[in-house]
Amino acid sequence: MLLVVAGHLCRNVPPNSEWYEAFRSTIYAFHMCFFTYISGCVLARAYRPVRSLGDYGAYVKKRTQRLAPIYFGLGIFAIIGKMAVQRFVPVTNPPAGFLDALGKLFLDPQRSSLSQLWYLYMLIGLAFAMPLIMELTRCRPWLLLPAALVLRFTPLTTFLALNVYHQFLLAFLLGCWVGLKYDAWTRTLDRFSLIAICLFIASLGFLQIKMDDSMPGVIVLLPRVVVGVLALPALHALVRRKPFSESRLLAVLGKYTLVIYIMHPFVIGSVKAAFVSITPLDGMSFKLIAPVLLALGLAAPIVVKRVVFRRVAVLDRITD
Repeated sequence: MLLVVAGHLCRNVPPNSEWYEAFRSTIYAFHMCFFTYISGCVLARAYRPVRSLGDYGAYVKKRTQRLAPIYFGLGIFAIIGKMAVQRFVPVTNPPAGFLDALGKLFLDPQRSSLSQLWYLYMLIGLAFAMPLIMELTRCRPWLLLPAALVLRFTPLTTFLALNVYHQFLLAFLLGCWVGLKYDAWTRTLDRFSLIAICLFIASLGFLQIKMDDSMPGVIVLLPRVVVGVLALPALHALVRRKPFSESRLLAVLGKYTLVIYIMHPFVIGSVKAAFVSITPLDGMSFKLIAPVLLALGLAAPIVVKRVVFRRVAVLDRITD
């Protein structure tokens, strides 16, 4: 979650901020892959067989009853809020009109007014797909890995976030596989954790390879795919090792992951809008405000959760 917020400090990188562009490009090669891997692992560990349409409906309802209201509720709130303030301050992804923005929220989330929360949209889709994956493969999701790998190199449209599913399905299936074999996997991972971590660090060098647009898409994407896959065991191993396994900060961020994820775009956007109303956002000013944006993006949602949401039962429940 720390890397997620760090990657959302600024959508349009200010002038003379090449350091942030390089940082963001690097973490985007692996951090959302790891997020998806964790989601697959959690879903697989909690999965119970679906034997009928009634079971399927109950499963989907259980998995989406928090995510759907959050995504669509916040999306509508973001549309109304941006339409209200875009005449006075710059906003990211300004809506052209309410109906147009609403259509994008439902059908094209990465181009919507709440594009940063595309991951919730993807999780809702995966909740529908999870029983199909598990039952069709008889709880052997690794059978779909070859298809997912081919799909990873196949360009898809942003419609219904299909380009997102094809990008992260491989990590999700690997997470499902780990979730089903968790005890055996973690024993092996603990034995070879240093090897996994070193391989991942070494693979980051692939990202420095200069790619030409004339090269085949497979060649262009291959370094990022390798880094993304190697990051999964490496980061999993890392958080199981001291001092990370005993870190209170990571424990707190893990506890409040959902509320940080859904609220940090609003916090960062509001602070940044107030800042640019005073002074332009350039290379020097961005260096000064970036740590503030990161700290507030992580801390403010936790404060809101504990001070405000705890007093409203429905908000407290769906953001747990």
